[in-house]
Formats: sequence, C-alpha cells, structure tokens
Amino acid sequence: MNRIIAIVATTTLLALLGTSAHAEDSELRKLIKQSDALFEQRKFDEFLDVNKKAMALIESAPDQKPAEVAEALNNAAVGFQRQKDLGKAEALFKRSLEMAEKAGQADTAEFAVTLFNLAELYRLQRSFGEAEPLHKRALAIREKVLSADNLDIAVSANNLSLVYLGLRRFADAEVLAVRALEMFERKRGPDNPIIGLYVENLANVYRSQGKYALAQPLVERAVALREKRESASSRATVVGLRQLGHTHFAQRRYAEAEVPFLQALEMQEKEFGKESPETVRDIENLGHLYRRWRRFAYAEIQYQRALQINERIGGPDHINVAASLNNLAFLYDDQNYFDKSEPLHKRELAIREANEGPESSNVATSLNNIGVSQLRGREYELAESTLQRSLAIREKIFGANAGPVAESLTNLSQVYSRRRQFDRAEPLLRRALAIHEAQLGPSHPRVAGALDFLVVVCRETGRRKEAEELRQRAVRIYSASRN
Repeated sequence: MNRIIAIVATTTLLALLGTSAHAEDSELRKLIKQSDALFEQRKFDEFLDVNKKAMALIESAPDQKPAEVAEALNNAAVGFQRQKDLGKAEALFKRSLEMAEKAGQADTAEFAVTLFNLAELYRLQRSFGEAEPLHKRALAIREKVLSADNLDIAVSANNLSLVYLGLRRFADAEVLAVRALEMFERKRGPDNPIIGLYVENLANVYRSQGKYALAQPLVERAVALREKRESASSRATVVGLRQLGHTHFAQRRYAEAEVPFLQALEMQEKEFGKESPETVRDIENLGHLYRRWRRFAYAEIQYQRALQINERIGGPDHINVAASLNNLAFLYDDQNYFDKSEPLHKRELAIREANEGPESSNVATSLNNIGVSQLRGREYELAESTLQRSLAIREKIFGANAGPVAESLTNLSQVYSRRRQFDRAEPLLRRALAIHEAQLGPSHPRVAGALDFLVVVCRETGRRKEAEELRQRAVRIYSASRN
C-alpha cells in the first residue's frame, strides 16, 4: 500500500494513508481515493471538501469498515491541521488510531503513518513529552515491517531527533540525526537536493550543543543544497541568510550576524510587504540579535513591530501574540524594567492558558519566565510559588530528568539562595547539575553554569575548599568550550 507524503516545512512531514485496489469500492473508499489524489495534486480546497463528504458519510452510516474509517479520519485530520484547527485534528488522529486498532492494523505501516502525524502535531506545539512515545512507536513499527533502507525509517528517525532536541537530550538527538542523514545519502546520493533538509537538522543539533566547528560546514552544505533544490529562488536565499546569521549569532559574532539578518528581512519585505506575516520571523531575529548585543533601543523597535503585526493579523489573543509579548517582556527584564515586563508576562500566560490549557509545556515556560521576572524584582514569595508550579508541570510533561526541569530547579534554587536558605537551594542545584551532566556530558557549558551556582552556595556555607574545586572545574570547561 503506497503512501502520499508532502513536505510542508523544513523538518515537518504530513502523510496520508495510501489506497489499494478493491474489486468493488465502497462509497467511502471512493472518497478516500479522491482525497488522496487531490492531496497529491496539491488541490487542497477540493481535498478539504472531499474529506467533509467522507466525514458526513461516516456519521450517517456508522457501519463502515473500520480500516476505511481509519483512513478517512486520518485524511480529515490532515486537512484540519492544514487549516490550523489543531483541536479537531488531534481528536481525529486519535479516532483514526482507535479504528485502526479495531481493524487489527496496530502493527502496520499505515498505523505508523497516523502515529507519525499525531506526533508531529504535538511536536509543532512543543509538546515534546507527548510527541516522544508516538514517534518512538512509529519508528519501531517501521523498523519492523519495512525494508532496512526504506526512507520512511529515516524520516521517523529524523523527526524523533527533533523531539529530543526540544527536550535537550542532545546525545539522543545527534545519534538519530546522523542515522537519518546517512540513510538518505546512501539511498539518494550526497548531492541530492532533498538531503539538505537532513544536513540542516544535524547542523542544528551540533549548534545546540555548541559544536560550531561541526555545524558550520553543514550549514554551508545545507544552503548550497537548498539553493539547488529551489533553483536559487529568493526563498532559498532567505533561508540561507537566516542560517548564516544564526551561526554567527551563536558564536557571539553580532556584527557579522547583523548583515545576513538585515538582508533576509529586506528580501521578505520586498516580496511580501513590510507589514506581512512573512516578515515577522526576520524582524524577531533582528530583535534577538540587538537584545543579545545590548542595543536595547533597536531591539525594542523590532519587538514592538512584530507584536503589532501579529496583533493586527490574528487579534490580541492569538498564540503568535504570546510569543511577541514574551520577547518584549524579556527585553524589559534585561533592563530591570520589571514594572513593564511583568504585565506582559502575565498577558502571555493568559493567552497560552486559553489556547493550550493550564498544563502545557508553553504554559510552564511562561510561568518560568514570570517567576524569573519576580525573582529579579525581589518578589521572592511570588517567585517561589510561580516557579514551583512551572517545575511541577515540567516534571509531569518531560519527566524528572529533562533539561527544562533542570532550568526550573536552578531558577527555584536562586529564590532560596537570595533568602540565604542554602540548605534548600543546594539539593536543587545538585539535582540540576546531575541532569545536565547526564543529558549533555560532563564538559558542556551548561554544566559549568550549574557549577557556578554551587560555588556560591559552598562559599556562603563556609566550604571554601569545595567551592574552589568546583570553580576550577567550571573554568576548565569554559576554557575548553572557547577553544
């Protein structure tokens, strides 16, 4: 049974279940075939209309074959996902899986497609804890039922690596990203343009770990392959400029990063207009650059502009507005303007809770940000309760030993350190240190950062010898990282 796969973003694949020949197709089977064909032809409006007919038929005649219902539900879910109606898409993907299991298809390649689609729905919402088991199960099924060189296995490995990247499980992400790239290179050749997607993903994994010497040649290769794939279009050029800017940015070469970021924005403005949603990403890239460069006035102009565009396009309660509010709030935090930042953080939190529910990973991040702002504003009791709530959500979503949990532990420890409650701060810091060492290795700069906090605790509690040993270890890590 063939599958139709459409590339809809650099690292995101949506898939439809394919159809097989039947002696006498049912009415539902005919609609499924039409849906598959229209998706392959990229006639998405007609694709959505056919899916509506299939759904109406399922509701009016519930005695359809479970396997056909599963296919139709998967296709309808893909349609709702394209329309950004993620709640309906999630519900239909889950119904599709239930019907497929009822039809005895729980270990088939078709079942893996729907698992993959639902996992991607979660990943794109940064719900990595929910995405991980689905992607792992889809990969395991594909490894079992497909040939060893089937590229669907590589796609699953690649997108599971993106989940691990979101969870900051960099070692796991690297293994899978390397595997996916090697499979595509063996099957398609190293110069096939599609390889650029997987080269780019591996570069991101290396860059996230601070392995810039490994990331830089991959970025350059990805840009060249992307230009080849897209015939040196303006789109390919913009993406290449962004990648180059991010690589300079990550290495604190801010003047070098500014040039490609400005060029990318200029190209987007020329093609789409200065107030178009397509420009927001590039406006925000400049805002991030200027904020890190401590050119705060310039950063504020960019962040305010992005916020105004998002509010005009999606309304004041759109999820993109929440991201813009977060950027602007952190800019004010950096300047100790806590009276400006806190209402922005709280408005962001309200939008995320309304859109995602009270316990999503993004809500946990918003709570963490509010807690840090309260900490820096010396509102220690408020900061403690806010950060405790963030920690609880992250432990529930990611597990006790994930990178986001380490961040919450560190921030909460600082509340106790500021109160000189070092007996409460130290176990949190040691737990955060252990997580960083397990996830990133003993020589990662984040490990050094955790050691810095422990140095303060040891000094303040009279353990100067231990403090000096920890400090020297941190210095060695920082020195090795710079080299």
